[in-house]
Amino acid sequence: AWEWWRTIINEQNVPLTNEIKVSIGGTTLYPSANISH
Repeated sequence: AWEWWRTIINEQNVPLTNEIKVSIGGTTLYPSANISH
């Protein structure tokens, strides 16, 4: 379900994974997003 945004990161190859996690609501997909806040 979260492979769509992961593919975008792979294409752009941007180190904004942490920001994207929170942007898409990492709390649901990535519990670690809480720490990234």
